[in-house]
Amino acid sequence: MTSYRFDPAAGTRLAGELTPHAALAELERLHLHHAGLRLDHTGDRLALHGEAADTAARERLILALGNLQGIAVVEDLMAAAKPPGLLDSLSSFAHLPAGSADLAAARLAMDALPPEPGSSYGPAGSLFHPVRPDETLAELARRHYGDATEAPRLIAANTPPLPPGEPPVGWVLRIPPR
Repeated sequence: MTSYRFDPAAGTRLAGELTPHAALAELERLHLHHAGLRLDHTGDRLALHGEAADTAARERLILALGNLQGIAVVEDLMAAAKPPGLLDSLSSFAHLPAGSADLAAARLAMDALPPEPGSSYGPAGSLFHPVRPDETLAELARRHYGDATEAPRLIAANTPPLPPGEPPVGWVLRIPPR
């Protein structure tokens, strides 16, 4: 089980009381596939049980539910229906830092990078980044991808739950690896 922390004061406010039924209705509104997903809600914690189509879908579910007002912790108890295949594993080598001749060197280079404060990594390897005051999508794209014009990539990675415009402070964004 992996737990992800969220700002319970930030995010989408549901019209009524925050219940598992209301949270599933929000996933329906966002057109996020959630067949077979079961939610256990206790206080400000939400546990997700079931299966997601893949790890990217799993990350979207975690963030869509974690970015609901009143949720401080999402416990990921889901399984991915489609484990990564050989081509997915091999394609991850394309994302290694320059000079990474082998896996050991890549691991050392990646471990040397300082993590973003308050961030964590999702099941597909995306950085879960809480938006701080005055951060913009362009600035995040420049910092994480080296190019501010990559902001549409962040929008695509966080659609549909991301509200229009700049993300609100406290909202947790999904920043996929380059």
